[in-house]
Amino acid sequence: MAKSKKSVKSTKSAKKKIGTTTAAEEQKVTGVLRIGQAMLSQDNDKYVEVVKGDERCWISASDAVSRDGWITAKERLRQNNILVISEQTTRQCKSLLEDADATGRGLVAKQPGWVDDEVYVHPDGTIQKREDDDRIVLVDFVRQTMFDERGSVEEWKNRMAPFLKADPVLSFVMAFALMGLIVPKLPNQLENPMMELVGERELGKTTVAVAVGSMFGGSTKSGLGVIRSANMTLNAFRQIHRQHSDSTLLLDETNVATPQVKENLNVVFDAAAGLDKARFGDSGRKAPIRGCVLMTGNMPLEDHGRTPPDIREAARTRLITIKMKHPLFRRLPDGFDRREEAIGSLLTLVREQHGTISRALIEEIIKDEQQFLEELQRRAFKFEKRIDPLQTKVLNRVIRVFALCYATGRMAANRGILPETNVWSRTLKAFRQYAYDLQVTRTSPSKRALLGALKKFEPEVARIDKTKRNKKRQTAEAWMYIDTEESVLFLTSSAAKRWFGDELSKIKRELRAEGVLQGEKGKSPKPSIKAPKCVPFDGRVYRFSI
Repeated sequence: MAKSKKSVKSTKSAKKKIGTTTAAEEQKVTGVLRIGQAMLSQDNDKYVEVVKGDERCWISASDAVSRDGWITAKERLRQNNILVISEQTTRQCKSLLEDADATGRGLVAKQPGWVDDEVYVHPDGTIQKREDDDRIVLVDFVRQTMFDERGSVEEWKNRMAPFLKADPVLSFVMAFALMGLIVPKLPNQLENPMMELVGERELGKTTVAVAVGSMFGGSTKSGLGVIRSANMTLNAFRQIHRQHSDSTLLLDETNVATPQVKENLNVVFDAAAGLDKARFGDSGRKAPIRGCVLMTGNMPLEDHGRTPPDIREAARTRLITIKMKHPLFRRLPDGFDRREEAIGSLLTLVREQHGTISRALIEEIIKDEQQFLEELQRRAFKFEKRIDPLQTKVLNRVIRVFALCYATGRMAANRGILPETNVWSRTLKAFRQYAYDLQVTRTSPSKRALLGALKKFEPEVARIDKTKRNKKRQTAEAWMYIDTEESVLFLTSSAAKRWFGDELSKIKRELRAEGVLQGEKGKSPKPSIKAPKCVPFDGRVYRFSI
């Protein structure tokens, strides 16, 4: 059916209303563009204040050179109610940027974090500096409103105190996250500390991350606050990591991360280094990303990996895995009768109170940075002296992270920023548990099977003395001696079949390659040996060095 003239006319009218803004309409919005001030940044980039009526917006003059830069500049102007659409207005704006003479200097934050020793810019654009610092500070990145400030330090601290006292993991992880504000100040900390909190579902890992995130920001609407999903590509991770520079990036559920991120473990090395990938045509170099990364997941990231053992071991030295073995608030906080009630109250708290703790710590750093860092190093060194790297088999740089975690938590409590808890014992306990879990992780599946079978069949194992000849025949089929040098287990073939079942051949092959199963030597060695004199048996046995 053909359209009537009336309907055609109304359609044209509708198109006119929703079409591109005309030059006249644009001029009505933009008014007369003029320049307010112009200055040079700390990197000698010229920044110009574009003014239209009562609206003002700082943009970089270099953005007018490239196509992508100009798109960014126009979007920033639009956010400040200054429209630049037509060719005429575009030429006018670019001409103003080109002709503006810089009359002073200021600081420009191209990403969140420390712009200067005593100036910090939060992801929401909030600027913290000394009261007597009159330098102009410009924010040249997209602001994230989730990192705003709501409530007070005292209110957050008083309401959070029972939760931190009840759960050691929560208080330890909070100290680690606060460390992200301090790491950029430590020249000897070459890599960004990373931690993953792993455990079975429904233990409360995400709740811990949400509570930790409340120190930096939050939302009255979103229950997750400032934490991000780990479901992202590696390129997206790099961009998001930069948005959390000089702070702590919180990623939830590494189980949903893309294969490129988790299978190759690239995210570990990328985050630890904090450097952008170079691309063809790059002439400049972006500032490195400093701070911490905290992730949650059901299983360690390395268990997703499909990388050689050497790469996996290198990743372990950069990513600290904390295994959450008990539900959050297994011990109920004071004033609560049920775990669900405590968790609900905690989530209500972080929606109503957030963003104050990070600002309080930054204020302490700005007040006297040298004194703050000297105390931090002194306390960290005290913790490091307590740990023996040779005994724990943990690298010094990992021990250093735990030491800085203790120092940060202790100093935050002393300054009334975090509730008072036993920071020393909790950090030490977390480290010892980590060291133990690390040894278990480094143990091969076959050796874990051997240790598991030994624990299961321990009542059957007869104790012997390797220095004495044992002539007395025993009914046992498993013997063991323990001395200062090693512990050795001897098994008959029938006992080995009973202990390991169908996996026996595989376990023997792998344990022999690792040097745990010590058989005969020679051209055609057997995995078993003749029973030594200390073993009351006449046949052949398997010798396992535990």
